[in-house]
Amino acid sequence: MIATASWHGRIIAEARGSSGFGYDPHFLVSGLNRTAAELAPEEKNRLSHRGQASALLLEMLRNRP
Repeated sequence: MIATASWHGRIIAEARGSSGFGYDPHFLVSGLNRTAAELAPEEKNRLSHRGQASALLLEMLRNRP
């Protein structure tokens, strides 16, 4: 099984926020006007492509025959 997901946003030049790692302070999440580094860990996990794909995979595994 394969689960994929997308997380839409754009890269900004000035870093904002102190959470996360890598590009998180530069990734402005679409519709929120906050970077990934400004999100609470629970919110980031729910919105991120990894979190969405993990939830989808779990659902697929639970519903398989």
